[in-house]
Amino acid sequence: MGVCCKGTVSWFCCWPDTCGCDGGYCWHPLRPMQTQWTRSRLRKRCMRGLYGWHRTLLLSLWFVAGMALPASYPPRAIAGSAPVAIAVVGDTPVAIAVNADTSRAFVLNQGNWGTPAPSGTVSVLDTRRLQVLRTVPVGIAPAAVAIDRGTQHVFVVNSGAPPLSCDGSVSILDARSGNKVVGDITVGNDPVAIAVDEALQRVLVLNRGDACTGARGTLSVLDARDGRLLHTIAVGSYPVRVVIDPQRQVAFIGNLRRSAMSVIDIAHARVTATIALGIPEGTLAQLQLDAPRQRVLVLGYPPRAENDGSNGTGSLTTLDARTGRLLNSVPLLNPLSVAVDESSGNALVTTGGLVTNTRRSEVGGRVIALREPQGNVLYARQVGVSPVALRIDGLRGRVYVLNEGSVIAGAARSNGSVTILRARNGRVLCTVSVGHRPADVALSQRDARAFVVNTGDNTVSTVYPPC
Repeated sequence: MGVCCKGTVSWFCCWPDTCGCDGGYCWHPLRPMQTQWTRSRLRKRCMRGLYGWHRTLLLSLWFVAGMALPASYPPRAIAGSAPVAIAVVGDTPVAIAVNADTSRAFVLNQGNWGTPAPSGTVSVLDTRRLQVLRTVPVGIAPAAVAIDRGTQHVFVVNSGAPPLSCDGSVSILDARSGNKVVGDITVGNDPVAIAVDEALQRVLVLNRGDACTGARGTLSVLDARDGRLLHTIAVGSYPVRVVIDPQRQVAFIGNLRRSAMSVIDIAHARVTATIALGIPEGTLAQLQLDAPRQRVLVLGYPPRAENDGSNGTGSLTTLDARTGRLLNSVPLLNPLSVAVDESSGNALVTTGGLVTNTRRSEVGGRVIALREPQGNVLYARQVGVSPVALRIDGLRGRVYVLNEGSVIAGAARSNGSVTILRARNGRVLCTVSVGHRPADVALSQRDARAFVVNTGDNTVSTVYPPC
């Protein structure tokens, strides 16, 4: 049916071979004088096309386009409506993982901590409709979750409740139905983190151990296919973070005490090196791996007790993943989280700004982009209060920052938010309000949605970015 032109009163449809509009008239580049139709003649030809073979062709194209949409095609936020949908889950949700292959999200609920040993559950969500399909009981205090796309298994780490209960376990769910595959697998004491090597079909579970036995931490290695415990490896003191290099089949484990990193050969289940992190003892916050460039990024809190409301200077330290050599260290005010933009190699860090307890006021946090390994600041952008986490959508070049909101005791309740920025230049695109006390965020890169777990009101917010 060609194009449509806007006249002085209304829009008019042009003949099929028309290429554009000129002053409210249809225009053809090869026969300009013959196609300067008057508005009345345009209307007649347009209507004739609509009720002739044009209508049949258009209806056929619309039908084929509709059938070509994938079954998981998500509902879009309608213009003028709220860009957030809410689902109610279990008590005290703390973490979430999204499986785009099966259109499922798995939310870890730690239960009511008013009881001596609260029972943990997993809420299984249909991400297309944002409906809770089922609630699956797991162990005490589920703390971490990982999905193996090869076996389509979901692994849930149950940390127990030290010192009341020190027995840790792993629950295995089916990624499609959410049902349990096998019974809970016993691992070490006080497990807190998990990672999956899909190539080797191995699941690594990090056990702190110290809170119960006083012993050093361990790493439990499970078979991803059936959950069998294959190895238990002694690592450093009080391990808290684990990342995997899938290219070299190596795992890096951050130990909070003595601030050291254990390097694990996953295939042979042995420690190959122990590397000093170069930060004060007890300050390790996060480990991130830039696998293409073989760099390990170590985020360190200020040398103080975590979350005590004071201010201090932490750091971002960059190490060579092959040799452990220190490449650079950058001081940062109250750093909270870090992520790597693999397309550029830049590090993105959120900082909490200043907190003034006496005046019960806060200064909003920031996102700082650093060129690695030099540590040069590329940009710094203001975001919300207490940005506790960030995720990078590498496909679209966007950064999602999760802002917890007010963290001062006794302050008025405030909801959290998600700030969306452009990764390349840090331009703030929009900020969307979510629930109370958000704790974790996961992205579905297939449809650009973010799923936020809100611990304060036991909900999950699905953010349809309006920007």
